[in-house]
Amino acid sequence: MESEEQHREWRRTSARLVARGDQVLQEFKLLYRSWGRLEQIQFREALKKLAEANEILGKLPPHVRAWVETRWETRDADTGAVLAGMRGKLTPRILLKAINAWEQGDDYTPGGMAFFG
Repeated sequence: MESEEQHREWRRTSARLVARGDQVLQEFKLLYRSWGRLEQIQFREALKKLAEANEILGKLPPHVRAWVETRWETRDADTGAVLAGMRGKLTPRILLKAINAWEQGDDYTPGGMAFFG
């Protein structure tokens, strides 16, 4: 049985992952919205194929999963030095759900342990 301390630590870890994942999604949202409509459509179609492949791969040994890595950096315009940055990994299905919500004018927060990285 889990101790109360282990349970609290799990909740803290989960909250950190959710907060980080939410930030990764918000940064990706800005990038996605900077693309042209054709690029957005092509990206969504590629994500659909990845999500379908993930379902198949998850049923076969060794239960492989594909993740989409997101990464952003802010650089100093003069020196090129990295001022800030973040990276994270999201499943294609989560990115599709987020994009569908954004297209309808909604925000998307999956919560739970949906994020990796």
